[in-house]
Amino acid sequence: MATLPSGNRIVTTAAECSVLVGRLQELERRYTVLTWYARSNKRDLRLRRLQVRIEREFPEETRELNRPEHHERWHAFHRGCLEAARYVLRHLPDRPRQNIERSPFKPACLAWWMPSGHEEVKMQQPEIIIASRTQAERLLMSKGPRPTIRHIISIGAPGDPTPAGFELCATRIRLEFFDDTGDIGPQLWHVEKVFDFARQVQHEEGNLVVHCEAGISRSSAAALTVFATWLGAGKEQEAVDKTYAAQPDAWPNSQFVELADELLGRGGALIAAVDKVVATLHPHELLVRYARRIKREE
Repeated sequence: MATLPSGNRIVTTAAECSVLVGRLQELERRYTVLTWYARSNKRDLRLRRLQVRIEREFPEETRELNRPEHHERWHAFHRGCLEAARYVLRHLPDRPRQNIERSPFKPACLAWWMPSGHEEVKMQQPEIIIASRTQAERLLMSKGPRPTIRHIISIGAPGDPTPAGFELCATRIRLEFFDDTGDIGPQLWHVEKVFDFARQVQHEEGNLVVHCEAGISRSSAAALTVFATWLGAGKEQEAVDKTYAAQPDAWPNSQFVELADELLGRGGALIAAVDKVVATLHPHELLVRYARRIKREE
């Protein structure tokens, strides 16, 4: 029987576990809504109906978020609570986690407001296109038939320009770090931004472009993180397969992958799935990566 701590005692019955999981799910819903509300564009008329519904459900919280002097503080508070709830949900024993995976809660598309009886409808996810900066520009600026691109993760070295058409995407983030390891390579906050972005656009319309300078290392690592976020725990190999299907020449930045594995709580499974492919395509690189990890652990 799965056991969970509750106050000063241990929850032992299935009913008690179910109640606790339900409370955690409600906390995740609450803080996901408020975090999305804090980040949403209040001038975007397409979002206004959802924003009004949130304001009606959480009048005090949204009032504080709309006060400029308190916005950042309360946004950080809600974001922290959301991460805490997600951390606990990710680390629950297997039996309660099965209930979570069947829950109607979805990321920032606010799917928990779907009509009753439609919670289990499978929602389409954006197609991910991994590209170089030049390829991204062609896709964004093309006047001919092209995929409907509404989201972009733009990655470059500090000071590099964004691709032409970057501002045309409805949802976009820009990350700047070198394709390397250590302090000049990707940091945990870069991976956190990709994770948040993945949850935000998971069920949105339009396709997602993930680009770096060459479209091979940093962009493929970011795309892998998106796939792993969408697919969930236990499907790391599928996330890697989807990444290589989108970019056969992918060579994910090793530090980014390690940080993503840590952030998502995959216990090395994401790293192992990547290493399995790297061992076939780039055996020398795998030795370099192992040596680097051993050195860090010493």
